[in-house]
Amino acid sequence: QQINPFSSLTANINLNTSNFFQQNSYDLDERVQTSSTSRLSYRYNHPEGAYNFTISSNLNQQFSTGATRWTGPDMNFTMKTFSPFANWGRGNSSRGTSSGNSSRGGSGNSTSSGSSTSRGGGNSSGSTSSASASSTSSASASSTGQAWYQKITVSYRNNFKSNYNFQPTDGADSPYDWFESLFDPAKYEEATGNDRHLQFGFLQKAQIRAGQLIPSRFLNISANIDINEYWYPSTTRRVYNPEENRVDAFRENGFATARDFSTSLSFSTTLYGMSEIKLGSYEGLRHTMRPNLSFGYRPDFSSEFWGVYEEVQTDEEGTTRFFSRFDREVFGGPPAFEQRAISFGLGNVIETKKVRRDSTGEMTATKVKLIESLNINGSYNFAADSLKFSPISVSMSSRFIEGIRIQASANFSLYARNETGQTVDRLLWLQDGPRILQPTNYRLSISTSFEGGSSFANIKTPPYRPYDPYDQTFFSPIDPFFNRQPIQPLRTPWRFSLDFSYSWTYRFGQPARKSAQLQAGNISFRLTPKWSVRTRVGYDFIEKELTPSQFSFNREMECWNLSFDLSPFGDFQYYSFRLSLNMSQVQSLFQKLPGLNNLERSSSTGGRPPRF
Repeated sequence: QQINPFSSLTANINLNTSNFFQQNSYDLDERVQTSSTSRLSYRYNHPEGAYNFTISSNLNQQFSTGATRWTGPDMNFTMKTFSPFANWGRGNSSRGTSSGNSSRGGSGNSTSSGSSTSRGGGNSSGSTSSASASSTSSASASSTGQAWYQKITVSYRNNFKSNYNFQPTDGADSPYDWFESLFDPAKYEEATGNDRHLQFGFLQKAQIRAGQLIPSRFLNISANIDINEYWYPSTTRRVYNPEENRVDAFRENGFATARDFSTSLSFSTTLYGMSEIKLGSYEGLRHTMRPNLSFGYRPDFSSEFWGVYEEVQTDEEGTTRFFSRFDREVFGGPPAFEQRAISFGLGNVIETKKVRRDSTGEMTATKVKLIESLNINGSYNFAADSLKFSPISVSMSSRFIEGIRIQASANFSLYARNETGQTVDRLLWLQDGPRILQPTNYRLSISTSFEGGSSFANIKTPPYRPYDPYDQTFFSPIDPFFNRQPIQPLRTPWRFSLDFSYSWTYRFGQPARKSAQLQAGNISFRLTPKWSVRTRVGYDFIEKELTPSQFSFNREMECWNLSFDLSPFGDFQYYSFRLSLNMSQVQSLFQKLPGLNNLERSSSTGGRPPRF
């Protein structure tokens, strides 16, 4: 509901028990549904874009485990990104400083030097320190439009969240469900073994970003600083219990705060490669590469200096472990372990031109993307004790063949495994010889869709006539237009889509897990202007059997709607028949019933009143 141009209300409420669809629905997608999600949200945007505010509530039910997670009210406030130093140059100019005079072209030696520099001539080496700074700023501004410090941006947002997390220890067989436990903390603790009935928290996030630190058309260098602050009404304290040889956790009420931060420096550029290769009607090849490299740093917040973690004994041998005081709160807390990581990536786009020449020799060229995107990403953490390389991920998408979309992705590991299949800190090429990467999974999907036929918009159907027993022409077997005009051909509109997917997952010491399916979905066509057919069917190449399919037939009549559904394959086979009254006819019926013939209201004095 759009309340006004600046605010809106959205709701999608879907509450049901875990076995409702299995007992009442014939839809295959609903019967295999394992979760249910409801959402209610309100959004307000400031008329001038200074900020926006959102309040929402979400409910997620997991039918197989009986778990339920409810967040709300969840309030988000986001300020518009601003540049605190955007007007520094103009501000100094208005105050008449030497740097400002330099940019304004006033009198004086420093002014002359600064003015010459801004025009691209002269030598700034003989200027004063103030003029030199102005010259550098002007040169930077002349090449990129602004000085680097004027491009610094600051963004801020905060989030208040309340959380109700119901995780029953007995799963779906719990004596109390989430709704009963919501209003009774004792039942909640009995069902979950947890005393944290409802939780609250407040998180503030600020980011300072400096883009284009070096005035260059070929290299983009930017730096980020991210700062987080956590507010909680309670924390968790842990104590070793020598009698039970375990660590006991206690909730301590009282306002507590924590902070963390991280920094990063990023480098990116764009490279182009050209080729004049020709293949049929395709001429030329352009390869666009966008490499990027970033270095990120985050301190170890588990050190005693930050006061976030506490070292607790965990067994009789005196083994200790660090626990966060905020790990059970809604937003968590500052992370442990130092991070000094380099992230690297390479994006690729490959394009060509499809050239057509008509009989006069005029050429028409169309740009075609052979590969829309081919991305490679990974990272290396210098601060990690082991397994410093992350998995290498590769993804690709293409629409080279018109109407067909191809997507592929894969993940690779650089490390070897021991005899039990556990990843060890030893690179593959040092253990298995020439092999460098071990594929862990990959996926390929190919999809397309087709449609054709003509609509029934130009085909006229006979108007509805109520039955008159005295009008014998109603039963006339002779077509009044027989031998006068040709019969119109019936061209029914139709459409369907094809989706092929193949996936492969590595399993140590076992055959890989594979899946290959071809799905023909969204199949629909009309037999007549009133008869329509919908279906979907698929085949599993690994199991060598048909996937669950569904067929639906529908007949639209003047006042009624007839439908027939059939599922002939799979474990769940059924058919159903339904005859229902059209909604518009139901509304007309209520309008004619005594006492219900005036259901329309309007605050306007003219025109037809709106219908509720």
